[in-house]
Amino acid sequence: TKAQKLDPTLIAAYKLWGEVLQSLNRYEESIPPLLTVINAVPLDLDAQALLARAYYEIGDSDKALSIISTVLQQDKENINAYLLRGDISLDQALLDEANSEAHLDAATSDFNRVISIDYNNFDANIGLGRVFMAKGLPGAAYNKFDYTQKLAKTDTKKAILAYWMGKALQGLDYP
Repeated sequence: TKAQKLDPTLIAAYKLWGEVLQSLNRYEESIPPLLTVINAVPLDLDAQALLARAYYEIGDSDKALSIISTVLQQDKENINAYLLRGDISLDQALLDEANSEAHLDAATSDFNRVISIDYNNFDANIGLGRVFMAKGLPGAAYNKFDYTQKLAKTDTKKAILAYWMGKALQGLDYP
């Protein structure tokens, strides 16, 4: 806020503000500063990916997917865009049973794409485990989560991992 008051034209301050708001789970509030960045620097793909995340988190998956498509047309290795699209596909698989397999295949493809770029990406490995859970393969999911333990470097990631390992164990009748 102080940086914006000192120099309201400093675009980096708006982007950082959007990132901070998202780290506080204040996604809707992050949209205006991110739009400011994109209006000033339309090719800022990181800001676009953050904006897509904000729309996804407030429930507008269509707008998020539209932005992600634009990002991926310009940057075929944007990890954040693939992760978000994988999450959206996984959500759609759970909501749209008739097309569940197609959505799960799309999620798998996106998470695997991230792993091809960064083999030890925590979020992509968790995503693949979640796909296995959605396919009714808790053993495969547990194995993926077990592998992911070495990637959980923060308390938040360790908590996410513990949750999913617990869900896999429940699926294996080991509550």
